[in-house]
This record gives sequence, C-alpha cells and structure tokens, in this order.
Amino acid sequence: YDDWFDEMLSASENADRVVISAQQTLGLSDDTENPHLWYDPKTMPAVAEALVAELAKIDPDHSDDYQQNLSDFKDALESYTSKLSDFKQNHPGAAAAATEPVANYLLDAAGIDIKTPWSLQSAIMNDQDPSAQDANTQMSLLSDKQVDVFVYNQQVSSSLTQKWLDAASAAGVPVVAVYETMPDGFGYVDWMCAEVDSLEVALSQGQSTTSLS
Repeated sequence: YDDWFDEMLSASENADRVVISAQQTLGLSDDTENPHLWYDPKTMPAVAEALVAELAKIDPDHSDDYQQNLSDFKDALESYTSKLSDFKQNHPGAAAAATEPVANYLLDAAGIDIKTPWSLQSAIMNDQDPSAQDANTQMSLLSDKQVDVFVYNQQVSSSLTQKWLDAASAAGVPVVAVYETMPDGFGYVDWMCAEVDSLEVALSQGQSTTSLS
C-alpha cells in the first residue's frame, strides 16, 4: 500500500519471513493506480486463503482450525457482498462524485458510476492540487446536482475538499464519509457493511453520513 512498509521489512531482514501481498495475490500489476484494495470485495477472501495456506505450512497441527476460521470468515463476508448486490439492484444508474479513490472499488462493485475525473482523485490522493479544469468539473457535479452522492475521505481534509462539501450541502447532495483506516469500534465486515448502509441511506433517504464513529 505504501513504501513505508517495504522500508520497514528491508530494515529488519528475515529469510524465513513470509510476506503476503494483496496486490500480488490478486494478480495486479505493480503500477496499479488505486492502492485501496481492502474496499474491493474480492480482496479479503483471496488474502485470507493465502494466509491460511501459509499458516497451515507453518503450523500443520492446527490446519483444520485455520480452515474452519477461513470458512467462518467467508460466511461473515456474505453479509457485505449481499448488501452490495441489493444496493446494485435497487439503485441502477447511481452516480457519485469523490474526493479521492478510497472507496472506488466498493463503488464499482455497487454499480455506482464515479463521475469525478480520475486525474482529480489521483491528485488529491497524492497531496497535489488538481487542475483548475478538474476542480471546476467537480464543483459542477455537486452544485448542479449531477450526482446522487458525494463520497469523501473523512480522515483527510483541506480547504478545497471543504469547499466541495459545502457545495454538496448547498445543492442537497448527500455526503458519505469513507475511511482509509478502520474507524474505532469496527471490525472489517462491520466497517464495509456500514459504508454500504451509508450509501443506501444517502440514495434512498437523501441523508448524509459524515462519520461512522
């Protein structure tokens, strides 16, 4: 996800250490544009399977326990994927604007068309200023109510993102907060389900969810 982790591994070399990369497990290239893979419903089952395979090698006496835990985890994930499926069926043609691509994998899985230019999302993600053209496009999406929901990173804000939040509020576009790191009081499945629930409330009731905690 970030270079700091590779640097940490390099600083404490261990020939016996097993490293599981979600990106590699999913067969994605090194230049994958969006690193927020934990929002992709395909990620956790694949990573969990890879983890269990390695644990069974390291600790074969408890292989059955690991397999049972994997099965339980996959069962728990069905509540998340079921919510995504229901949302997609209930809201065909839904459109969103976003500050950055934190939840884009989830939005894609939910069938939501992301109208914000990728170049703007990428700029915000990398702490850069978007072009004036992209910023104007984003403002038009919100002020002209061309989208059904505005998705923003609750953990990263600036004067520009606040300007977009204000525009969404003024136009009556509901906003949904998403997180790069898991908010307090949540497990992974609860977190993802809460994000889908927030999107459902936004589209069905026009209500915003500005915080999960």
